[in-house]
Amino acid sequence: MRDIPADHPRALSLRLRETIEHFRQQGLVAETGPIAHGRGEAFDYILGEATPELVKHDIYTAAALLLEARHPIISVNGNAAVLAPEALIELSRTIPAELEVNVFYGRTQDRERKIADYLISKGASKVLGVNPTAKIPRLTSSRGRVDKDGIAKADVVLIPLEDGDRTEALVAWGKKVISIDLNPLSRTALKANINICDNLIRAVPLLTSAVIELRQDPDRRRQLVDSCDNNLSICRVLQFMASRLVRFPFDHGLVRIQNADESHIDFIVTATQSCIEEGSLSHRQRKVVHEFMRDRLDKEGIFILVATFNGRPCGYGDGECRDDGTFYLARLVVAKPFRGMGIGSAILSKIEDIARSQGCHKIVLETLVSCRQAQALYSMHNFNPEGFLTKDGYKCDFIVMGKHL
Repeated sequence: MRDIPADHPRALSLRLRETIEHFRQQGLVAETGPIAHGRGEAFDYILGEATPELVKHDIYTAAALLLEARHPIISVNGNAAVLAPEALIELSRTIPAELEVNVFYGRTQDRERKIADYLISKGASKVLGVNPTAKIPRLTSSRGRVDKDGIAKADVVLIPLEDGDRTEALVAWGKKVISIDLNPLSRTALKANINICDNLIRAVPLLTSAVIELRQDPDRRRQLVDSCDNNLSICRVLQFMASRLVRFPFDHGLVRIQNADESHIDFIVTATQSCIEEGSLSHRQRKVVHEFMRDRLDKEGIFILVATFNGRPCGYGDGECRDDGTFYLARLVVAKPFRGMGIGSAILSKIEDIARSQGCHKIVLETLVSCRQAQALYSMHNFNPEGFLTKDGYKCDFIVMGKHL
């Protein structure tokens, strides 16, 4: 394998890629092994290349399932065997659970023997699956062949880096399946009893530690097993990933919220007029002209915030503190190309901070009844409808919303 400088920013990632390619050439990893590894690595970037706390809960659930099992088995394919051999062997001893080779591509005794021999060279005392004679029901691929003393007898199977059809077939066969898959939308992750959405090289040592910790705590083990809900875990991971994607421009300093100045007035006026024309702001906001906004910049108790994306204005919000202790949010505008990036939420959060710092006990606002997108944003920030704005005894086209601070 090529030398990789220790100070390279992606040294570990490069070493893992080199490992996969090296063992592909040696016949332990399938020809498509590097593709599978790259696909997982892409999801690891979204995950942040670290194990989130919510995934650690799934790791403890998996540990509980393994400890409560009568006959647990760890299934190992080529990628798993070469990426984390020592960690998988240590986990198998700690549970204890036997290792079983199971591969999809190139299902020959020669490749299976190479994987088993490699694991034994790393310290495994026994590896099943070299010449399997049992069969998973209703699974037509060669991967359906399993060891009669291993997966065929198992009640719980740990399958790192596996494929979805076998996961589904194992569950239908009555096995509890624990998967380790960085793609939370894969069939493997969705069909398993619990998926650990984490990099194999991080997940297996954490799983071993969880097994050690839970061994003397049967009550907690049973609680974890009883509350196991893979659908909930998948949804929580997807929400975590989505939040990281939404936060990207903020975490990388692309979006900034600042006090408006003279240089922002042209943008504020233009953005407001655009929102009026598209129907997301009322025609009464036509008062937002250069002179009007310039005058508001200098008034005490009035606050105007501008959001910039990479230095370019992309949204604004303005409001004022009133004598009754409320903060009136007059406008919240995000330019159309920048919507859906969390900029409106960022401005609104800053406005809430200002209102609190000024001693206000409540924020109130008016929004068009027809503007569902704005109402959804305010509702997400715990603003509640308080009625309709009325004029001369008649309901107008505005809904009043408020939030107590």
